[in-house]
Amino acid sequence: MKARGSIVQNGRAIAQGLSVTLKVQGTRWSGHVEIPRGMTIFPGGYQLQLHDRRTGRMVVNVIDGDTAFFEGDGELKNR
Repeated sequence: MKARGSIVQNGRAIAQGLSVTLKVQGTRWSGHVEIPRGMTIFPGGYQLQLHDRRTGRMVVNVIDGDTAFFEGDGELKNR
């Protein structure tokens, strides 16, 4: 599933308007985001906020060029 969203850390959006590819299987989900040029994301814990108002905790596991791969655990909840 394709979506648009933001990556949030400590309550602050650190990347907005991202193209997100998401695969949801129950309460487990994973995918990747395209990182805009000039923006840096590091492996670690973040919150994903989709433009349809769903949000959830995610862990960025791998950064490959301009793509960050992540896994989420728990329901993507409406804010």
